[in-house]
Amino acid sequence: MLPLVIATAALKSALFPVVHHLGSNDAVAWKGGSFSKVYFANVAGCTLGPLIVTLWLMDVMAMEQLFVGVATVTAVAGMWLAGLRLLAVPAVVVAIAALVLQPALPALASRIVMATGGAQADWLLERKEGIIHTIADPQGDIVFGGNVYDGRINVDLRSNSNKIDRVYAAMAAVPNPKRVLVIGLSGGSWTRVIASFPTVECVDVVEINPGYLELIAGHPQVAPILHDPRVHIHIDDGRRWLRAQEGARYDSIVVNSTFYWRSGTTMLLSQEFFRLVGAHLSDSGVALVNATGSPEVLKTAASEFPQAYLFGNSVIMSRRDFRDTLRAGGEAIYATRMYGRPVFDPANTSDAAAVGKVTSADLVGVDVVEERAGRPVEVNTDLRMLTEYKYGASSR
Repeated sequence: MLPLVIATAALKSALFPVVHHLGSNDAVAWKGGSFSKVYFANVAGCTLGPLIVTLWLMDVMAMEQLFVGVATVTAVAGMWLAGLRLLAVPAVVVAIAALVLQPALPALASRIVMATGGAQADWLLERKEGIIHTIADPQGDIVFGGNVYDGRINVDLRSNSNKIDRVYAAMAAVPNPKRVLVIGLSGGSWTRVIASFPTVECVDVVEINPGYLELIAGHPQVAPILHDPRVHIHIDDGRRWLRAQEGARYDSIVVNSTFYWRSGTTMLLSQEFFRLVGAHLSDSGVALVNATGSPEVLKTAASEFPQAYLFGNSVIMSRRDFRDTLRAGGEAIYATRMYGRPVFDPANTSDAAAVGKVTSADLVGVDVVEERAGRPVEVNTDLRMLTEYKYGASSR
């Protein structure tokens, strides 16, 4: 990889003087004018590139289509200037055909299959925010964001294939939750479960990648959230959006963050972020953060919330002792409804067992987690970024 980086950097660095040489007039009297034209073209390209490509084309075209387009424009311009104008027309025709046919080509999909264990990608979307794809699975389609596992399309607590019990716990631990905030929409399973609680009046969802809306629209299990008048989806950065909503308070806040070791995840797992979450939580509210097993996340949450416990691989936290409410939360879970009918039947053995596992699940404190880790567990901050570096992927 390094030789390729060096080679491309060398070619780019050589490009500007070559352009100057080709675009300048040898006559001394015209040197200034010819130089200025080259510089003007360079500045115009640097300005129009971000405006046209980044702000528009990258929203409507895949990256490979853009590469074909850039190559075509470059080739046609070169032919035109070289006097090969008869070749420019067929070049444009070939390029248009390539742009139209490119989405059907397997190149990008095959690379993603290689990166995710050889399974065939069932659905794929590539935009400037990144690549989202799914792999079909009987337990719920598996969602990948940037080639990293990002959950499943599943709302069934009985199978619990995506650990959806965490969301039921976060809701059952709050008496009559009305306002809920979700940071991280992903495949929509968490939001679909939250909307099934009859006491919920408003669900604000913040998602940075609009591509997930297209994913959700194609899955009947979760698609209803796109038309639920209580659900308000905001395409924005979660932390920035929270800072802008100073007066907003929520009974439950769930943060569907990605793996703790990924780049930038500290923004959703730091002490500063948890302090921001606390400022938007009601007095009796509960927050849930997908810690993906990091002991530092629990320690950090405990530095801001007097009640913080590990539930599965996530952290559930509050300013009040919510444990009794959760233990008695079976009634709230039995009250959930989807498609106009109850989700669970108390008389059904499998339903009762699934609900019982949520309300009686172990809540593990910091001391136990620290003992399991076999080392002092530390508080993560914006500046320390422990989950990404000191205790990141390389330390596992």
